[in-house]
Amino acid sequence: AEMAWVKRVEHLALRQTVGDFDLGRLEAALPELVGYAAAARDVRRVPPFLHDQGVHFVIVPHLSKTYLDGAAFRLNGNPVVAMSLRYDRIDNFWFTLLHELAHIVAGHEGAYLDDLDEAADTPEEVEANRLARDWLIDPEALEAFVADTDPYFSREKVAAFGRHAARHPGIVVGRLQHEEVIPWSHLRSFLVEVSPKLQEWLDTPGPRA
Repeated sequence: AEMAWVKRVEHLALRQTVGDFDLGRLEAALPELVGYAAAARDVRRVPPFLHDQGVHFVIVPHLSKTYLDGAAFRLNGNPVVAMSLRYDRIDNFWFTLLHELAHIVAGHEGAYLDDLDEAADTPEEVEANRLARDWLIDPEALEAFVADTDPYFSREKVAAFGRHAARHPGIVVGRLQHEEVIPWSHLRSFLVEVSPKLQEWLDTPGPRA
C-alpha cells in the first residue's frame, strides 16, 4: 500500500511545473517559508512558494493500512515533498513539512518515507527532527517560556508566546504536548485543521472540477 501511495505522489508531481532547484536558494528562503507558520490561513501559501523554489509539493491522503506522514525524494533532479495529512492539524502539518525539507536541505541521499510516530532510528531522521524543531520554534525561547510558565499553561500565555515567536499557537501546543510538558487533552482547540485551506492541493479521486 505504501508503494501505491508513492506511485500516486510521483504521478501528481510529474504533472506539476516547478522552477529550477538550487539548494542554497532554498536554504536562504526557509525563514520566509517558516514565516507562514504565524497564521493558519497562510498554509495555502506554502505550495506555490515551494514550486517557485523548484520543489514539488503533493498531498495524497493516506491510504488505509499505511502510516506515512510524509516523504522526500528526487524526481528528475527536483526534490519532491509529499504529505498525507494523516493527522490534519496545524502542528503536524508544519513539523512534517519541515522534517521533509530538512532531509533535502541537509543533503540526505535517497528517498525518505516517514512515519513520524516512530522513534527516529537513523542519524538522518534524528537530524531532520532536530532541524524541523529548531526552525519551527527557537529552542532557547521555548526553554525560557516553559521555565517561566510551568505548570500553568493558560490559553492566554500560549497565545502570547505564539505571537512573540510569530507562530500559530497550535504549533506551540503541539510541541508542548509532544515534549510531555502538557497533557494531550490540553488546549486542543488551538490544533486547527489545515485541509480546508489546502483544498485545491488535495488529491481527490475522480474527475477534477
